[in-house]
Amino acid sequence: MRESNFHTTIAFIPWNFDRSRREVVDLLRDSQTRISFCIHGNNHDHEEFADSKPLDTQEANIRQAIARMEMFKELTGFRMID
Repeated sequence: MRESNFHTTIAFIPWNFDRSRREVVDLLRDSQTRISFCIHGNNHDHEEFADSKPLDTQEANIRQAIARMEMFKELTGFRMID
């Protein structure tokens, strides 16, 4: 990314917060200024944010996804924008 001067956005499923390989985390953490994460669902099950799902269920999924991303930050040392 540095060599070719580009930025990468990673769509991250919060359910995977504790499943990252250390060598990949270390490689990416060294390039933090060129990486951003977007939250891609929560559990990544089918239509978890569909209109057919009750709003309180969707809100609980959002809260859990944010909490999982906080745990991901603690485990990996990635800076996250609040």
